[in-house]
Amino acid sequence: MIETGSIAVLTGLMKSFSLFAIPILFLFSCATAPHREAVIGVSYGTLKAPYVDATIFGEKRNFVFDSGSDRPFIKVLPAAVKEKDLITKGGLITVNGLDEGVKAFDADIQFGNTKFPSIIASYSPRYRSESISLNAILSDRMIFDFQNNKIILGQKADFCEATEPFKIDRELFFVQVKMNRQSVWLLWDTGSETSFLKDSWAKENKLLPYLMTEAKLNAPTLSKKKSMDFYKMKATVGNRTVPFEFAGITFDESLNMFFSALEGAIGYDFIKNRRWYFDLNEKRYCFE
Repeated sequence: MIETGSIAVLTGLMKSFSLFAIPILFLFSCATAPHREAVIGVSYGTLKAPYVDATIFGEKRNFVFDSGSDRPFIKVLPAAVKEKDLITKGGLITVNGLDEGVKAFDADIQFGNTKFPSIIASYSPRYRSESISLNAILSDRMIFDFQNNKIILGQKADFCEATEPFKIDRELFFVQVKMNRQSVWLLWDTGSETSFLKDSWAKENKLLPYLMTEAKLNAPTLSKKKSMDFYKMKATVGNRTVPFEFAGITFDESLNMFFSALEGAIGYDFIKNRRWYFDLNEKRYCFE
């Protein structure tokens, strides 16, 4: 979930909430995931997130790769797409909170010589950055090797065995994390600079923060707290016990209808230092 409007939390700690939407637009309903083979190079830009080069209707763009978003976000319309051709999707969360509708279009996206089926993208000139979502590259087997700056589709990993279950909901990945003997399913989110959990979940499960600091929150999807708690502890992700840090976040009560199923996310601060493998047909994953 990368930021598209004006969210700023502690000098840009997190960039994501105002873009995240949970419409039922892209339900993962296939019995098996499509098999696609490609190697997609990863670069880095102004945000603490991975970037990928792709073309949209033949125009080259540098996109944030945001696995926590359910569709691409475009701020400059390709020449092949006209304003009159845009469709309106209602009830989505956008940069200004709950809008009556956002503009969308069928995006023709290609990575190098590999073309993928078109998907619906959202458009607004107000977006701060352009992003590509996970569903733009879904394949039956997916390797995310950010240490070596690449995403590999259609190949089985040789560095770990996919034995741990994960969930797919609206073409987003969720992995199970255990802390203080309690389990929670977290969004696997390369678009969030920092991992986060709902403040209420942390407090209900008696997690103790190591730091409380003043925080300026500029997003409609967050409550206007005067301070933010930060947590640091051992957590079990999959079958591995690892150090895990996250921020405690409170969502605005008026938007709980959209965020009620989201307890938090594993952010890019945790994801980037590991290699990940997801087998979408088996619904199993691993990392090293």
